[in-house]
Amino acid sequence: MNKSQSLEIVSKDGINQQQENLDYPLLDSAGRHIGQIDVVTINDGRIIVEGWALSRLVGLTSADHKLERAPHMHRSDVLEHLGETGFDTPGFRLEMPMTPNHIVFWLDLGGVRYAYPMPKRII
Repeated sequence: MNKSQSLEIVSKDGINQQQENLDYPLLDSAGRHIGQIDVVTINDGRIIVEGWALSRLVGLTSADHKLERAPHMHRSDVLEHLGETGFDTPGFRLEMPMTPNHIVFWLDLGGVRYAYPMPKRII
C-alpha cells in the first residue's frame, strides 16, 4: 500500500518473463487513492496486471484486445488499510495477449471511467 513507485525487474530464463513491481497508485480526479497496480508480468507473449481497485469493473484495452471483469479477489491488506469501502473483493488479476500497441488499464467508479496508460518501460 505504498504510494511511491518502486521498480524491480525479474527475468526468468533470461527471456521469457519480465516482472515489474510497480506500486502504481490509481487516483481519481480529486486525487483520492482508488486502487493500485501492484505487479505487471510479461510472460510468453501475455501481459498480466495485478492489483486492487474500488470499482465494480476493471479492464485492459489495446488496439487489438479488450478485457474487462469485476474485481474478484480478496485483499485483506487493502480492507485492513481502508476499512469499510463497500468492496469486499477489490483484488484483480487481468491477463491478455501482449501487443506492441499502447495498453491502457481502466476502472469504472461512480459513472466515470478512469484510464491509466501502462508505463512505456513495460510495453
